[in-house]
Amino acid sequence: MIKRILLATAALPLAIAGGAANAQQADSWDQMRERVERQQPGLMAQVLQQWKQLTSSSAYDFETYAGFIERNRGLPQQDSLQRKAEQALDRQAATAQRLVQFHDGFPPITNTAKARYAMALGQLGRDDAFRWAREAWRGGDMNAVTEAYFAGLFGSRLSAEDHNARMDALLWQRSAEAAARQISFVSPEKRDIYMARLAIIQGQDPASIGLNVPAEARSDPGYLYNQARQWRRSGQQSAAISLLVNAPTMSAPALDGELWLAETLEVARDGGPSSAYRIASKVDQAFAPGADISDMSYPIRDDYTSLVWLGGTSALWQLGDASGAAPLFYRYGAAAKTAPTRSKGFYWAGYAAQRAGDMAEADRYYEMAAQYPEMFYGQLALERLGREIPALEQPAPVQPSATERQEFNDSVLVKAVREAARGGLNWRDTRFFLTELADSADTPVKAQMVLDLAQELGRRDLAVHLGAATQGHGVEDFEVVGYPRLDVPEFSNWTMVHAISRQESEFATKALSHANAYGLMQLIPGTAQDTARKLGVTYSRGALLEDPQYNMRLGDAYFGQLMDRFDGSYVLALVGYNAGPGRAIQWIRSNGDPRKGEISWEDWIERIPFFETKNYVQRVLGNAVTYEHLYPDQSRFGEPRGPSRFLGRPTPTR
Repeated sequence: MIKRILLATAALPLAIAGGAANAQQADSWDQMRERVERQQPGLMAQVLQQWKQLTSSSAYDFETYAGFIERNRGLPQQDSLQRKAEQALDRQAATAQRLVQFHDGFPPITNTAKARYAMALGQLGRDDAFRWAREAWRGGDMNAVTEAYFAGLFGSRLSAEDHNARMDALLWQRSAEAAARQISFVSPEKRDIYMARLAIIQGQDPASIGLNVPAEARSDPGYLYNQARQWRRSGQQSAAISLLVNAPTMSAPALDGELWLAETLEVARDGGPSSAYRIASKVDQAFAPGADISDMSYPIRDDYTSLVWLGGTSALWQLGDASGAAPLFYRYGAAAKTAPTRSKGFYWAGYAAQRAGDMAEADRYYEMAAQYPEMFYGQLALERLGREIPALEQPAPVQPSATERQEFNDSVLVKAVREAARGGLNWRDTRFFLTELADSADTPVKAQMVLDLAQELGRRDLAVHLGAATQGHGVEDFEVVGYPRLDVPEFSNWTMVHAISRQESEFATKALSHANAYGLMQLIPGTAQDTARKLGVTYSRGALLEDPQYNMRLGDAYFGQLMDRFDGSYVLALVGYNAGPGRAIQWIRSNGDPRKGEISWEDWIERIPFFETKNYVQRVLGNAVTYEHLYPDQSRFGEPRGPSRFLGRPTPTR
């Protein structure tokens, strides 16, 4: 079980209890932030401005991108900048010496860059040239000129297996011209299926032009991908659906899991509930046995979880097959990387198993979800298990050595975070740097140094990122740092001001979003002005950013108005706060009214069609429960409330 703790007051002043102490310690964060913001720009100011320019454009030359990366290793979006550097070589060449110098420190990402690196290594007589050459050839696409030169240098050393692998990659990449050049190099036993796939990506039906489509094509992942995609994109959705629903077990994992998932998800969405469920149930065939999806790239995790969620909800909600839904919800949780998503999947697996009448299996899944007690679904799971939120514990203090602190403070990323906190970047760009630094805290010592920096800079938002990152890294006892306190205006809803501010702005007082929402509680100016009028106070747009007390007062008042409008329903008020009150009314009409028992609150929240709003409601409710259990003296009801109290229903009983 993940432990939840209150850090010692010496190490974490935000955890001091009591109203006066709360205000004093909240003020200390704000005083430190104001002190930092009064400082003059430092040496990193120019670096941050160049980072902003380079990440916003692909028009610079190779040396500009490469030089910046070399001088500033570890800044956010480094891979993106490197891709820009590699693509810039399409416009302007670099010497073999320069390419090798760069890629020795930053291994190539794109396949074309791998080919260029291999050729440069060959020119310099390096022994590792062919290793990179073989990887690039098997990786597929490169332009025709590079391909010809490359084949001349390394072609005699490439095997039939290498040529087959390249052909397979080109067909997955739908590089028809390169595949047409490559077909003469493939082995005889692979020629028929590769010819059929080549015809498909050229927009032809293999059988109609006299090609032999071998029987094993129906279980070949590359053939299935090419054919399903071609049919779907040509308006033959029913054929694509039938192909994937009725295909036998695939003969091998997909060469490109990202492309496979993207396509199967599109096809599953085009089909009905039964087709979606059957396609989703086959999802693991695309990966090696025992593969851990949670360790894979974000696009793979995102489409994998989307597909199994679609299959699970189709089975549970449309087909009435709760026992079939549970394993798909489990896969959703197991494939995720973050606590909110993992707890959601495991909870719904338990919920489905319980609906199917298998309480032993339901409890097993609920136990998994309960490992995340700061999350909405972890809290619901604890209720289902009949358990309280885990008791708070105090960890042993962590003391970094002088050498560790020096190395930390000397890092380019830490220097950049200090400058960004001073005001060197806007809030949205600063978040990239805070996230990057928090994600680096994979040990208790590193976490302590990031926490110390957050307090030094007065950046509660860095503390929020740190709490989430350490949980993902399995660094125990730092979750609580992600729940700092504010000096909330008198008579305000202490719990909800904290819960909403944490989700809206991560406690960044000067947050200004792309949607033109301002400050701690992310108020739209029109809403803020109307609320100020109703309160009888002067409206000031500038104060929404400059005066946290003003922002909280208006935000609290607006949320109170929504609570009144929706008869005290936290869920509907939060929907109104995020998406507008009209949406809450609209979704009650379309999905039923959970206040009247027409649908469960879990089902209703998950049927919210806007992901942002659905996620928002779950995060804020989880925040509210966590804050009341961390600081029970602040609860309006004299004791901390569980999630069902916020949902407005009785706590489930065993």
